[in-house]
Amino acid sequence: MKLVSLLSVLLTSLVPCMGASGQATKPAARSVKTSKPNVIFILVDDMGWGDLDSNWSQQKLNGRTVERKNEFKTPALSALAREGIQLRRHYSAAPVCAPARASLLLGVHQGNSRVVRNNRFDQPIEDSHTLGTVMRDAGYDTAAIGKWGVGGGGQSHVPMTAGPHQRGFNYFYGILDHLAGHFHYPSESRDVFEYNGYASNPEWKNIKDQVPQTAYSTDLFAARAKQWIVDQRKFARKTGKPFFLYLAFPAPHGNLVVPGVPYPSGGGLKGGLQWVKKEGTESVNTAFDAKAEKNKDTYIHPDNSRFPNDVAKRHSTMIRRVDDAVADLIRLLKDLKIDDNTMIVFSSDNGPHNEGGADSRHWHGAQNPQFFKSYGMMDGIKRDCWEGGMRVPAVVRWPGVVPSGISLNASQFQDWMATFADAAGVPVPSRCDGVSLLPTLAGVPERQKTGVIYAEYAYSGSTPNYSDFLQQHRGRGRQQQQIMFVDGFKGIRMGNAAPATDFEIYDTEKDPQEAANLAASRPDLQEKM
Repeated sequence: MKLVSLLSVLLTSLVPCMGASGQATKPAARSVKTSKPNVIFILVDDMGWGDLDSNWSQQKLNGRTVERKNEFKTPALSALAREGIQLRRHYSAAPVCAPARASLLLGVHQGNSRVVRNNRFDQPIEDSHTLGTVMRDAGYDTAAIGKWGVGGGGQSHVPMTAGPHQRGFNYFYGILDHLAGHFHYPSESRDVFEYNGYASNPEWKNIKDQVPQTAYSTDLFAARAKQWIVDQRKFARKTGKPFFLYLAFPAPHGNLVVPGVPYPSGGGLKGGLQWVKKEGTESVNTAFDAKAEKNKDTYIHPDNSRFPNDVAKRHSTMIRRVDDAVADLIRLLKDLKIDDNTMIVFSSDNGPHNEGGADSRHWHGAQNPQFFKSYGMMDGIKRDCWEGGMRVPAVVRWPGVVPSGISLNASQFQDWMATFADAAGVPVPSRCDGVSLLPTLAGVPERQKTGVIYAEYAYSGSTPNYSDFLQQHRGRGRQQQQIMFVDGFKGIRMGNAAPATDFEIYDTEKDPQEAANLAASRPDLQEKM
């Protein structure tokens, strides 16, 4: 169904949705967009569900109320949530970055991901439909900025055969390999690449030497994204093309590295982060600040300086920097008068980490997810298929189309391909495991199709022995893990004998900590699983 007719049906339907108060409300009919929306997908690295401040509001909707002793604010992301919809039961495709990103880009769950699975970092994703190709072929200018990690090279030790420019993106600026995401001043030790498909002779270039070592990755990629949008809008006046931007920040992945200077005042076209050409380099304005070199990796946001340990100060400051960048981007959209026709999706690749990272120059210890309860009211962290490792923050803002509210509909990464294709008015590729989330996003949840939620992930180690985790989860061996949803219930099994064992079964909407195993009382579900 074409975008106009689809949204005409959805947006003029006065059906109940979950309003900001947590109560059923009836949204008023909203104006229908007659042009394809711009789409910005912002993906952060290892930000837990509980690190998003807005997820702690109206805890009665979370299935379990817990005390959060320490908290930090994410004001821009909270505003994003107030102005849009919070998807509180959105799942990554895997509890670690490489397979999660592969499934997101390919639109398939891990059962159908042929190459990037488990801990196969830097392996090239297969040559198939991606978010880039779908949107490019729908008439969009496409860009990927930030971390890629699924193209080859790096730890895969195979040639780069699946770079972003080889998978549907007209423009790329960022880091290719997985380990580069540990280095938040990337040009200190890692390569930085650029590809401009609109150039007369497009080249894949290593531009590390053009990037000052004072360029903090969050600032660098946000400024490059802003400039790309500005440049694209100039060309769009002639071509009429909308844009699709995949903006993948390495923060708050370890190492726990912070900026050297405060975020610049203002935002948008004339303020905030700006792209600067100076002395043979091109970079973000904060890299050229007079204090940038002297104070590199020292700035703690004033709101977070009260925390009693350096690790907590740094983790919260890294996320606050992303938060500032989101506010800056939205200001830009308003300045360009395209805010009302731009869909922003914000999410994370998996649950919170407890890692220090690989950058020996900036070692500050390992992140402790317990301090902020980064896993929320759930058990599990990165590499766990318990809820805390798989359920991720997710917020969608599209003024005039997406009403303010909270959705408890369960969804997963592969649904974004179907959603964006739907919004662009093109068919969903046959190789896509997702369903369009437009009915949920538009406030018509009763028209939402049920999607597939499935994951498989094999890795050694065990769930941490955190005191607020259930005893039966502490120290639980991971090995082979598998989850699937049937009739709204989650099945999970793990351990070396997992494929031959029964599923534990949980109602994760009412029991997000996965305390009550329903397997004995639901043999019908066991058989289906």
